[in-house]
Amino acid sequence: MEHLSSSKSHPPETGLVELHLELAQAWGIDFHRVRALVCQLTSNSWCSVSELIARTLLSHWNVTHLLGRLHPWLERDQDCVRIRVAFQDLFRAVFDCSRLVSERFLTP
Repeated sequence: MEHLSSSKSHPPETGLVELHLELAQAWGIDFHRVRALVCQLTSNSWCSVSELIARTLLSHWNVTHLLGRLHPWLERDQDCVRIRVAFQDLFRAVFDCSRLVSERFLTP
């Protein structure tokens, strides 16, 4: 099992909040797709890029771009990724993943 790590072994919470705000502003009304991707990565299950594309309806480019932005918080097992367990609760709180479950039926 290969685990990705960045030069920052523990990214600061403020960096995550800033990333959330930046992504929310950049994605506008489609931010729910970014939240869906992030929340999928916090499910404690490993996800391949193909699964993330299918579950979020984002393009391959957008998924890989977002994974690049999330790199400091990701771990990898072969061709699958997830948010490192130590950061999953923080991501769920910042990206409001509890609300996503109730919104799941509202997305096209």
